[in-house]
Amino acid sequence: MILILFNFSRYRAEIGINRTRISMALLQKTEQIEALNDDFRSLFATHPSPMWVYDPVSLHFLIVNEAAAALYGYGADEYRRMTVLDIRPEHERERMIDAVSGRTDMEKAERWVHLKANGETFDVLTYGREVRFEGQPAILAIVQDRSEINAARRQVGDTRSLLDSIVDNLPVGVFVKDMEADGLYVLFNEACGDIVGMKAQDVVGRTDRALFPAGQTDAFREQDRRAFEANATISFEETMLRADGVPRILRTIKRALPTPEGHAPRYLLGISQDVTEERSVEAKLAHLAMHDSLTDLPNRRHFPSIFAGGPPKRAPTARSRCSISTSIISSISTTARDMPPATRCFAKCRSGCCSWRRGAISLPVSAATNSPSCWNSTNRSGPGVLRSGCSRR
Repeated sequence: MILILFNFSRYRAEIGINRTRISMALLQKTEQIEALNDDFRSLFATHPSPMWVYDPVSLHFLIVNEAAAALYGYGADEYRRMTVLDIRPEHERERMIDAVSGRTDMEKAERWVHLKANGETFDVLTYGREVRFEGQPAILAIVQDRSEINAARRQVGDTRSLLDSIVDNLPVGVFVKDMEADGLYVLFNEACGDIVGMKAQDVVGRTDRALFPAGQTDAFREQDRRAFEANATISFEETMLRADGVPRILRTIKRALPTPEGHAPRYLLGISQDVTEERSVEAKLAHLAMHDSLTDLPNRRHFPSIFAGGPPKRAPTARSRCSISTSIISSISTTARDMPPATRCFAKCRSGCCSWRRGAISLPVSAATNSPSCWNSTNRSGPGVLRSGCSRR
């Protein structure tokens, strides 16, 4: 009997000890949970991303962190009376109700338009996740403000549009080729299309081989190769046929666009200008400089080009001088036959083929014009009409 009582007492003592141990373990666990909760609340409250926890049934805010309060401009007391629908414009509220009831925005990012306390709307990206808050099911929402990102994108888009507008309206042709894609045109402005006789939109996305004849394509590719090998700007003039078969003279510069970090260049920039009219005017001016404006015969400036092969090895003889003089006089006579009578007479008088010569008395000379009186404006009845008396020898 005494043994039984002893064992019973011992058993009760062990039970008491175990109860104490369990109570201490529970207390320790509770303290750990409370510490975790405190850590979570502290992290939640100070996190730089706007966040809140809301009831999926009533949609009321349960807790809102400092970043969210600063972003939206509502006070802590206001949040306690608000639901997640109050931070959305009217056209977004029905969509929000459907998303919460169907849990369609859980575990993924969704784009929304939110509403600040001052009435300003802005774009956000939200991420939702189901959690338990104070023992009840809840939804944690993390928000990313997209205002600055969208503004930067709009600025990039505006800049791109401005640059495209500038390139399209330049008076010279501008094009860019992707040399890693067999010279595919990635940019081709309107002026360049006018030069080659094609629409810019029909050129972009195609190569020289699909647009130009084989000979012209080979010439373009050789120029591209030279530009890449030179690693500098190269300039040249060439004659090409437009799409309508009209030849044009182009002045083109090409350069491989530099790349960051020393990578091999990929894109080739080209600028072309149609100089056909410019070269035509230059040729006309050169012709006028070397020919007489009245007779269109070569003038003394043109004579050196006649003997461009170099001066004769020995002094010309009387016979050779006579031969040269005969050739020049023959050329003058041939041209003179095609001139009007008045011009022909005046030209022959000045060249000595008419009866008037300086010092001769066949025709009087006008002191004012140093020409025969047959051409004196005071003695003629009208433009190009000669007075009688001018005769050939």
